[in-house]
Amino acid sequence: MALDPFWTRPVRMIQPNLRMTDARGLDGARLVRQCRDHGANAVLANGGGIVAWYPTSLPYQWRNPLLGPDFVGAATREAGRLGMKVLLRMDWSCLIPDIGRKHRDWLALDASGKPVVEWARSRDPLLRTCPNRPYWQEYAPRELEELMSRYPVDGFFFNAWDLPDCRCPECRAACRKELGEEPGPKVDWNSAFGKAFLLWREKRRADFTKRLNRRIKRFSPNVALTVDYHLTNDNPHHLGRAGWDGALLTDAVDMVTVEAFNFLDRSRPHWPYWAAEEAQMIGAFPQGKPGIVLLSGSERWYGRRPAQPPEQLAVNILQITGYGAHPCFAMSGDFRQEDRKDLPVVKQVFRALERGERRMSSRPLPRAQVALVYGQRTMDLYGGDASRERALFHYRGWYEALAENGTRFTVIHDGALGAVLEGHPVFRTLVMPNVACLGDAECRAIEKWVARGGMLVADFETSRYDERGRLRRGFGLRLFDRRPGRVVRFTGSWFTVAGRGRRWVGSHTSILPVAGEFLTTSGGRGELALMEWEYNNKPEWSRPHGWSGQWGLFERRHGRGLVRYLPWTPGKLFHLCRSGEHRELVKRLISRAR
Repeated sequence: MALDPFWTRPVRMIQPNLRMTDARGLDGARLVRQCRDHGANAVLANGGGIVAWYPTSLPYQWRNPLLGPDFVGAATREAGRLGMKVLLRMDWSCLIPDIGRKHRDWLALDASGKPVVEWARSRDPLLRTCPNRPYWQEYAPRELEELMSRYPVDGFFFNAWDLPDCRCPECRAACRKELGEEPGPKVDWNSAFGKAFLLWREKRRADFTKRLNRRIKRFSPNVALTVDYHLTNDNPHHLGRAGWDGALLTDAVDMVTVEAFNFLDRSRPHWPYWAAEEAQMIGAFPQGKPGIVLLSGSERWYGRRPAQPPEQLAVNILQITGYGAHPCFAMSGDFRQEDRKDLPVVKQVFRALERGERRMSSRPLPRAQVALVYGQRTMDLYGGDASRERALFHYRGWYEALAENGTRFTVIHDGALGAVLEGHPVFRTLVMPNVACLGDAECRAIEKWVARGGMLVADFETSRYDERGRLRRGFGLRLFDRRPGRVVRFTGSWFTVAGRGRRWVGSHTSILPVAGEFLTTSGGRGELALMEWEYNNKPEWSRPHGWSGQWGLFERRHGRGLVRYLPWTPGKLFHLCRSGEHRELVKRLISRAR
């Protein structure tokens, strides 16, 4: 059954993420009307899972003891009256201790065989469930069928779709059967087994999501499924180690729902483009599925009540809508907020977007001519515990430089790259910032695309590793026509720029700074001569003695297309150092002029 066309049009969603105590005096119909008054045309409402917000008849399902009238019933009825849509928020990740103790066979277990406890030091600890055990596989889906049989539900959103680090009998047996061994007490994610284990968990998570979606459709074909995962993140525990493969999960759901919770206490440097890149990436998947980007109304994770800076929230909403995704403002509790500074901004922006929809032209926006590849495989399998430094910073520097240069570009998840290239991509330039892990199929698809007239710009160790994180003898992309050597690291040197090489930096300088990592290569002459990187940097001696024998840029034709390869890290340097020369280099590299 096709997805309701409502989700293909502009959606403005609000999630009142209710606390237990918000049930006192809660009026579901009034809450929906308040969302509508703030410009929303859809609501993400509490449904069930850990806590039921309706009078469930299932014996293992715990109903909020503070709840009066049927919240789900009131909310769905009022939404229907107002022409709004309702997604119900579900969370099967945990159980209250009373239920968990009665059903130990539902729980995730640690390496010592004890139940995994979440928020153990709080007054309200919870017991983590395992998706491979009977609660997820047999019992919890009945809750969805109960909700669908009672209420006009438009869809389900699942919170906490990440996998626990579980050592229950079911997990151990399945791993032993499919991988030949079990994980130890602590997984070494950089080992061959750790990488295989990560890929195995990702596939199992996506397979379960598909099965759950089919079960929902058999019961009610019009009900959509969407789950909480990340396409991009600066923490490896929120990508592959959570069991999330962005491409596989996108294929399994009806709508893509991702978070862009840019809390002020996140790792620095602060990343202002998170909402935009998530929306860009959703739009680039060939399935063409609607996308929702969740924005937290709270400033920090701990203590959900302090509000986000309103200016950041407004910018993020506009980033999301500008790239064709749906914004969802998620606030802690209902509209009875102690810190209310975000509410007028949400109301103002949502209502302005609603008015603008009535005046919008049907003329499509210009298509992006440049595509930037985000490599989750590289983050997971090559970056490992140092994924920010080894992978993420390369990508983010290119993103920043493209954005600051005013380039119209899109972002492609590496899991979708092959399908995109084999279709009819509208972009003419593909940028691969140290996308180290690429499968043979993706490499051949890239080579064919370039031969048909595309331009590839790639740097550092792009394609040196396969899709399982194993080092190749050479590059997977044969069109580089280079032989990789060793990676050298140094604190600083420069490329000399002369003759035609000036086209990469302009006429104001004869050098281009370089530092960090450099991959030595052989196979012919290039441009940008790298000076020796080991020298005395005392003022009296601060100059290299000569050329290192290495080049910083190689350009060659491949069929009707063009390849530009740089064996160093211009994006990472720009992200860390903000050098104007590297931003200008990026601008000139994506130009097809020779």
